[in-house]
Amino acid sequence: MVGQARMERVKAQALFRRGAGLHGAGRLGQAVAAYHAAVLLAPDHADALASLAAALTGLGRHAAAAAAWERVVRLCPAKADAAVGLGQALLADGRPDAALVQLRLCHKITALTFY
Repeated sequence: MVGQARMERVKAQALFRRGAGLHGAGRLGQAVAAYHAAVLLAPDHADALASLAAALTGLGRHAAAAAAWERVVRLCPAKADAAVGLGQALLADGRPDAALVQLRLCHKITALTFY
């Protein structure tokens, strides 16, 4: 089982890199598919989730982007850029009150980090 888990993590990382290349080339739909496949293999892959959220935002799929950012925030609660990404996705999805909560959280995280 340990070997299988490691193999899935290696495959997830390869899919993440593929997604990043596609994303960089502006092929957002294909990038989303690669990131999604990576997350299916490694649900705790925060970088793949964050990149998935960014690509979904680029496609205007704000509710799906918010859902991906929520997962990143749960995995990495001290990651200020995840709180910002979630706040921006919520705002773009027409949920300003929820967005404000996340942006305030980002402010708290940043204050704790730099002060």
